[in-house]
Amino acid sequence: YQIIADVEGWVTADAESQMFARIDMTRPVERSMEVLTHNSFDVYLNDLDQDKWYFIPENSDTGPLEDILQLYFWGLSFSVLPTSSFEQSAEGYVVTQADPSFGTVTASYDLAYTLRSVAFSDTEGKEWLRVSYFDLNKPHDILPYQKGEGLPEDYWESQ
Repeated sequence: YQIIADVEGWVTADAESQMFARIDMTRPVERSMEVLTHNSFDVYLNDLDQDKWYFIPENSDTGPLEDILQLYFWGLSFSVLPTSSFEQSAEGYVVTQADPSFGTVTASYDLAYTLRSVAFSDTEGKEWLRVSYFDLNKPHDILPYQKGEGLPEDYWESQ
């Protein structure tokens, strides 16, 4: 899938690990959703446009969410970069990694070197995914979720 989306989220990794993401996707479909994982890779998807919950079991095809659900791992990988690779910006620091075959990944940090966002751009410089982190590694109360029905096969094709 080719995706275009804005994502805000947080991750808590402890005995009650969770990942939460608020996603506004414009490609492959235009949808607003919240996604929650809780102590597994099961995905609880709340379609905000339909006001309906769906359940995607662990090891299932998550469609375009596959890249988005990696936000936790992107956060971890960018959290261990040496500060010598950072450039000063108005809000803190920026690190950019470019690959001619993939495009560019840009991570931004605040002045305390806390990760704030990761943006992905294609080889032509067009941004296709922006992940913003808030309350990273801070404890959160367990969010309520509903198991819901399985995701329809045409979910990523229809509005």
